[in-house]
Amino acid sequence: MRFQSFRGGGTDTQDTPPFGSPKEVYREVSERLTVFAENGGYLFNTIHNVQAKTPVRNIVAMIDAVRAFNTTR
Repeated sequence: MRFQSFRGGGTDTQDTPPFGSPKEVYREVSERLTVFAENGGYLFNTIHNVQAKTPVRNIVAMIDAVRAFNTTR
């Protein structure tokens, strides 16, 4: 079996982080981690830059979701 990794797709940087609530960001990141990391090899990444007007609290929610996911696995 060969190891493959996938980076990206962790959140929709054009919509949820700049305009959603921290709860929405956390939920979206958690859902994508569950899907993409099912068999390992997933490195969380947003693919694109975080938009300039993204509230800091939403960036914190993104990081918190990744930390929570990693501590439950």
